[in-house]
Formats: sequence, structure tokens, C-alpha cells
Amino acid sequence: MMSFSLSVRAVDAAWDRPRLGEPPLVLDLPFDPSWRELAESGVDRAELGEMLRVLSLPTHGREARLRGPEGELRSITAERGGRAVRATRFEDEIRIGWIRPQDLSAAIVDHLSPLHPGSGAASEPLVVSQFGCRATDRLGREHRAGTITVLDTRRGRYVVRAGLPIRPADKAAIIALLDTEAAQFPV
Repeated sequence: MMSFSLSVRAVDAAWDRPRLGEPPLVLDLPFDPSWRELAESGVDRAELGEMLRVLSLPTHGREARLRGPEGELRSITAERGGRAVRATRFEDEIRIGWIRPQDLSAAIVDHLSPLHPGSGAASEPLVVSQFGCRATDRLGREHRAGTITVLDTRRGRYVVRAGLPIRPADKAAIIALLDTEAAQFPV
């Protein structure tokens, strides 16, 4: 029979509390304070577990990194089996919640502040954002599209793609560009 020899910390880290519940007391696993935070916050562990499963095994997804004067924001949207979720990290906090599957691109672009399309030549960027699309095919292989870079400047918003000239863009144009990129995946 197969057996494993693991440290207490490894067993504690591997114990899937949302699915398995609390570990047996006799094992005396250290109680990670983040689980106490979850319990006190009223987060439904089963629901969180479902969200994390969608994030870990998405069929389709979008990713974003926004860098500006306030710091870096990272976000991901993911869809699997007709359910979709968005997770966003800013500093040491991650916000996660359900979204509509058809809103994968819109939910990720929603992090951009309201800004008109740029006019004239792009000036020094105040915020630089990068967006990408990914998909997992039936064989479990991940596919990624090229990066879409968005520059927010004093003159407005511009989009940059490899091999294409910089051009003005609003949120709707960026969403359409992401959806076009995602449509190329063989899923």
C-alpha cells in the first residue's frame, strides 16, 4: 500500500478544509490564522472552494495587470462549465466573486478608470495595463494570446499591440479586442 511521510505543515497546507472540513484533533495540526479569518468573516467555505476550482481549471479566462501611482492591481476572470469568477488582488487583499460567463472581458476591463480615447500622439503614461486571454483545450493544454497593453496618459487612453501602431481606445474597444483574441482559441 502507498504511504507518505510529510511534515505537519505540509499536511496542514494540503488539508482541503472547504471539502474535507476540519482535520482530526488528534493530529494536532496548527490552525492557520487565515482559516480563522475565513470562519469569522462568514465566508461560505464550500462556495469559496467552488470559486477556487473554477480559477484553477478554467476553460476560458482573461488576465490583467494594472500599474499606476497607487500600486499594482492584478486580476483574473475564469469560466468553466457555465460558471465564471473574477479574482482581484490589490496589495495584500484578494477579492473574489461570481460573474456572468459572457462578461469575462468586461469584468477584467472594468478595473480601468473612466477615460476618453486619446487624441494625438501618446504622451508619458500615468497607468500601464496589460491584458491577456487564455484557454484550456479538451486535452488540458493551455493556450495564450498576445498581450494587449493599455496606456492611460494625460491625453487619454491608447492601446498597443505587437506589430500594430498605437491607437486611441475606450473600454468598449478593449473589450472587443479581448473577445476577438479569445475567439481564436481551439476549445
